[in-house]
Amino acid sequence: MPVTDSTTHSEKLCSLICTLGGPVLQPTDIEWAEDVPAGKALMEWFSSQADFSVNFSKGEPDDQSGHTASSLTNIALEPAEVEISLKRINLLARDGPPQIRGDVNLGEYTPPSQLRARVLSMQKEKDMMETQTATIKRRLQFMKSVSQDLSRTVKTLKSKIEEVSLNIVRKRERLSQFSLEAEGALAASVNDALQLLGSLESDMEPQTHSNEKPSVIQNTRASLSAVLTFCQNSVERFEREQCMLDEALRSLPNPHDLNCEASRLHAAFTFPDDKSETLLVSAVDAAYTSEILDICERIEGMPTHVSAEHDDFAELLQIIEEDCSSVKEDEDDGYEFDVKKESEKAWTFDQVAILEYRQRTTQKITSDFRRVFPHLPHLGSFLSTSHQHVQEVEALCVALVEELEELNDAVCRAKSEHAISPAGGVESLPTPADVEVEAQLIRLLKQLKAADSTRERPSVLLNSDDALDALQLITRESQVLTQREQEWSAGLPSQLSVLSNAHVPILSAVYKNSPMNTSPPFSLSTNAVKLFGEGRATSGDLAQGIAKLQRDLDVDDRKERKIKAFVETWGSK
Repeated sequence: MPVTDSTTHSEKLCSLICTLGGPVLQPTDIEWAEDVPAGKALMEWFSSQADFSVNFSKGEPDDQSGHTASSLTNIALEPAEVEISLKRINLLARDGPPQIRGDVNLGEYTPPSQLRARVLSMQKEKDMMETQTATIKRRLQFMKSVSQDLSRTVKTLKSKIEEVSLNIVRKRERLSQFSLEAEGALAASVNDALQLLGSLESDMEPQTHSNEKPSVIQNTRASLSAVLTFCQNSVERFEREQCMLDEALRSLPNPHDLNCEASRLHAAFTFPDDKSETLLVSAVDAAYTSEILDICERIEGMPTHVSAEHDDFAELLQIIEEDCSSVKEDEDDGYEFDVKKESEKAWTFDQVAILEYRQRTTQKITSDFRRVFPHLPHLGSFLSTSHQHVQEVEALCVALVEELEELNDAVCRAKSEHAISPAGGVESLPTPADVEVEAQLIRLLKQLKAADSTRERPSVLLNSDDALDALQLITRESQVLTQREQEWSAGLPSQLSVLSNAHVPILSAVYKNSPMNTSPPFSLSTNAVKLFGEGRATSGDLAQGIAKLQRDLDVDDRKERKIKAFVETWGSK
């Protein structure tokens, strides 16, 4: 990369020296080397090795040359290496060449800067380890003090445990009295829970005999099934009518065909044929001919003795004269037939007929659903009330189960406490209060078995183990009933959602042409509203034109005098 500007070579050489960690030089300091041919060649060679740029006001290399500097760092010597090399050169000059070791691995050579970084890292690691050692020593001292505190705490706890054991023995007697009082409340709660579960089970069980009265659940399911069947039939009928309407719409011409036909008719009415006549002129001539023939037939049908002074004949002549004058005015003014307006009018009539048919079908299915909807709020309120009752029963059953579990835990704790005495581990006899509680529990279970003989109960109730088995059986039955009630409650929303999903296609059809979901149903589409607006504007313009034309055609006395004067003036000339 040859460079001709000497100043550029000086700047690049200064940049190279600054990048490799050398002294900060200015280009003017080494311009004298340009005067020597060898110095100039050397500077050109250095400047051609890399593209450096230095901000000489700061004496630092630019950021753009950073990647080049990093690539030259591995082949340049650091200042410490330069000092070492100079010392070795001096040694070589003084002592001669040294002996070269054959086992030196140059790949393991580390620059002095990296060695200094390693030393600093090792020093920091040493300081950190010393800090951690001091922290561990303090933790050991703290653990020793904590262990002494724990020993004193254990002694205190042992004394407290002995005091608490004595208090437990004294309070155990009071707990036996409380258990007797709670037994009565528990028995009443069990009876109420059994009655609630019995009534709930009778409602949920299917009808087994024909003479039995259907349960509330069966009546509700039958009502929901009837409503669902009615809604499905209405929806199917509505879909069939919509399919018939779609078939009829497919038979109508599309806008492209209608546009082509309108263009053809417009060309036929506008451009003349081979006879130099347009279809419009031919149609007008045919209408005139038909009108004249009708007049002739009316004249020929009159009696021969009718005179010209007869009122009917005079009226007929007046009509003929008016027709001829109108024909003459039409011939003078011309007649224009707009095919586009007539096509738009016919298309509008077709769309109105389609919308009226859709309105009739939608009103019919809406009336069907209006007959069903009044029954749904009553059914929903009944289901909501039933759900609340079921939740109340579930809450009561859950509370009963929790109380029974607490009772079972209390019995187990009482057994474990009575098995080992606090004094010396000698097994103690049950207290009279425990015996009384067990007897009352067994009597309650026997009463429950006698009251409900259909359920499976233990045949013999002799001791506390039999009573516990009976209580566990009651708990399992309560859990089964609770699960059945939860399954029924979980399936009820899905049945209601099926009924709600049946309304989705109907509501979609009702609100299909509405601009927004909050707009009233059966509203016209945007195109229809726009078309009606244009029609109203056109009709207003036509009404204004007709009114203006009528004002122009009205002849008052003043205008009549002017016309007569004009005719007399110009007629005499």
